[in-house]
Amino acid sequence: MPNSWKDCHKDAHHNALCVSFLPFLNALGSEFILPSWGSFPYLFEILLMLLMVAPLSLLAQKVAHYNSQDIVSNYAEFKKVQTELETVGKQYQADLEAMQKELQSKFEKYQAEVTDKTPANIRARKEKELQDLQQRIQQTAQDNEQAFRQEQQKRLQPVLDKVNAAITAVIKAGQYVFAIDKSAAQGMIHINEALSTDITAQVKTQLGIK
Repeated sequence: MPNSWKDCHKDAHHNALCVSFLPFLNALGSEFILPSWGSFPYLFEILLMLLMVAPLSLLAQKVAHYNSQDIVSNYAEFKKVQTELETVGKQYQADLEAMQKELQSKFEKYQAEVTDKTPANIRARKEKELQDLQQRIQQTAQDNEQAFRQEQQKRLQPVLDKVNAAITAVIKAGQYVFAIDKSAAQGMIHINEALSTDITAQVKTQLGIK
């Protein structure tokens, strides 16, 4: 029985264990000395068996992946919320466009009425009206954007919570160690789908998506 890296290297052609695990011993280095085999019978075989079992236990871990974009885009509740948000967004846009048209109309009227002969106080008053309206438009645009984001969060979050709950349920039922969202990990994480289970269809079923 070999007692060291050197002995195993010499005995590699005749010892099946050495042939299988010589790379591990190479990694440990040429100065690696195994314990005395007289004191620990079969210790060498036990150590090598542990080295062989460890990688297999890692491969036994169940890993899954799914496509959240595919799930959400086919979810009826998401489509409903998306339609509602589009209506809200169009209303905000319509209000803003009405104010912009008002500003354009007043500016054209200002250009037509104000001349070099217009008193300075009247000119200043009309110019201030235009400036105030422009500031109100800018403020309205900011307020509308913030309001839309809040409405989006309010309506979408319950839907996303249901999707996440469905994903979690499938992961637990399948006893997967972890699951990766392919759509969110594109370009950052590369998945070997041959060693991972696609649970997208199961999540869809959980959500009642046909």
